[in-house]
Amino acid sequence: MRNLTEAVVLENNAVAKNIYWMTLRCPVISRSAQPGQFVNIYFSDKIRIFPRPFSVAGATGDNLTLIYRVVGPQTHRMADWKTGQAVKVLGPLGNQFTVDSSIVKQVLIGGGVGVAPLIFLAERIQHNGAVPQFFWGVKNREEMPKTELFEQLGNFFPSSDDGTIGFHGTAVDNFLWHLPQMKKPFAVYACGPEKMNAALAHLADKHRFTCQISLERVMACGLGLCQGCIVKKRSNEAEASYLLVCKDGPVFRSDEVIFGD
Repeated sequence: MRNLTEAVVLENNAVAKNIYWMTLRCPVISRSAQPGQFVNIYFSDKIRIFPRPFSVAGATGDNLTLIYRVVGPQTHRMADWKTGQAVKVLGPLGNQFTVDSSIVKQVLIGGGVGVAPLIFLAERIQHNGAVPQFFWGVKNREEMPKTELFEQLGNFFPSSDDGTIGFHGTAVDNFLWHLPQMKKPFAVYACGPEKMNAALAHLADKHRFTCQISLERVMACGLGLCQGCIVKKRSNEAEASYLLVCKDGPVFRSDEVIFGD
């Protein structure tokens, strides 16, 4: 059940170039949030500014963790928030990743700050007694926090587009390099840029593995009211049909929607 509540910033630290790790005291949301869900952050003194959606990167006790990239005026404001800052938050919103307990091997693939919901998922998988394989790709070394933060979340396979850290290539390239050694069945859970999502959907069809992808979209309301985050549904019907990322997602099966359309 979603709630509109006031949270308090406990910490808000830069962990890489333009990447921040924020912890909020937000018990009413943290106690019900699930991996894959997101929250809306409101900017109370800017009534014409829509809230901004952020994937939940962790929920422990009363505390909620968010990871965000500083890219525009609102995230620049967030980067200046200090301990004690009051923040209006709505959540948890959207659906969640569904982990098939009959499949022992879980593979997580993240691109950029799309890693956020996968951190939460990795913690949940490990809590249930399994060790995921975690692929994360960034542009360069400056965009990746200390790898020790992620090595405790499973078998960690970092990569960078320029080869300055980990595998030289994208997270999908890294996954493809390991794919021949992976024994089936395994399930993939992913979040990242649209190009990455499309590539994984193609690979899932080709190699016959299950894949769930959390989509990133600009959302005006996060509630399904504005209809601004539509994605085309994969269907054999002549007439196109659509889903809402904020309401029907953000997590979809890779064979459920059309990527890059």
